[in-house]
Amino acid sequence: MSIWYSPHPKAFLREICMVLATEKEHCAVSVPQYLLSSFRDELISYGRKSLGKLRIPQIDPQSSLEQNLCPLFIFPYGDEANIAALPEATLSECRTLVIFLPETPLPWEDEFFTFVDHMVAYAKFCKDQDIHMPWSLLLVVPAGRRMPREDIGLSVFHWWGRLHVSDLEYAIERALGAAETEEKHLYYWFYALCKGLASSDPGLVDFFLEELPTDMDSLVNALSQHELHTRENGQLVLSYLNAPPCHLDRYAPPQGIVATLWHRGILDINCYGRTALHPAALLAAGQTAELERLAVSGQMQVFLPLAQEIHSLLYRKIEQILGPGWDSLNAENFPALDSEIGPLSYYIYTHYKSQLPIFLINTAKHWRDLRNNIAHANMIPFEEALQAVRDYLYLLEDQ
Repeated sequence: MSIWYSPHPKAFLREICMVLATEKEHCAVSVPQYLLSSFRDELISYGRKSLGKLRIPQIDPQSSLEQNLCPLFIFPYGDEANIAALPEATLSECRTLVIFLPETPLPWEDEFFTFVDHMVAYAKFCKDQDIHMPWSLLLVVPAGRRMPREDIGLSVFHWWGRLHVSDLEYAIERALGAAETEEKHLYYWFYALCKGLASSDPGLVDFFLEELPTDMDSLVNALSQHELHTRENGQLVLSYLNAPPCHLDRYAPPQGIVATLWHRGILDINCYGRTALHPAALLAAGQTAELERLAVSGQMQVFLPLAQEIHSLLYRKIEQILGPGWDSLNAENFPALDSEIGPLSYYIYTHYKSQLPIFLINTAKHWRDLRNNIAHANMIPFEEALQAVRDYLYLLEDQ
């Protein structure tokens, strides 16, 4: 799934299109190189609904600025086709011109940005006169490259610090819905994996779905196939990790090495300002311990709440079988019996092993072992996690 289908990336696109739809402002947008292709595809699809057809020319660095732009316009009869006349000319076939700047600076870049300033000045004039511009410019620039400054008549957008937790949740639910898997127990393993490792890139959801990692070895093997797993990216990550800490603000695009990492799609911050490095680049930097920590953090977010729910389900089920007061035998030796799965497991094994269904005894043990793994920051083994979830789903059905 393209990242731009998720709620806040979609809102980012919508905000840009709403500004252009006023026909009184131009826009400049900064997007990491890694995301530019998918951004272009979704812009064409989404923008067509609110702006109509978009004109996206292929920029030729070897031709002049005038040769690139003037053939796209219709000039009033008798007027010479030149850059200075473009603000008042008519854009052929549509009202929105989208220019994607290449990753490397153009030979005539200074001239181009002077042209953008000229466009902004004309937009100011139109605002003062309360008239619509003949056409609007959307400039899309690889992150970290030169950008025009925001001004009256020009809105500037940066894809930096805009991802929310809900974007990852949406990507997971959409991917699993499309997969139509009947193995519900696999959902929790996949969900935990994505929670831990895909927060900086919801696109990893589809990547992991193609070949689901089941341990650290298969996770490393999968990420080694990712396009961001390169030696150069690994070196950049190491330089960043070894540099003095720097303050990053989601409202201010980064500078220096952070801008380079952002440009490549290796680093971003979420809506709360939390920094996230891309797992494939972390692997390229040899940071396998950090990858495992991220995987475990995702399992903590998913399986710890489930362990508490299992405790509540077991507690109720046991009381249905044994009746009130079942938890009063030698209770002083089990102070957390009514709140934690570990003491509950030991208690029923000690006092009621022969009186309870073996399924309940085993379910408590499985979830006790799983809970202990998480508590010691160890990655839960795949089969252990699946068995625990099978027990959970069966217990839910048996209520």
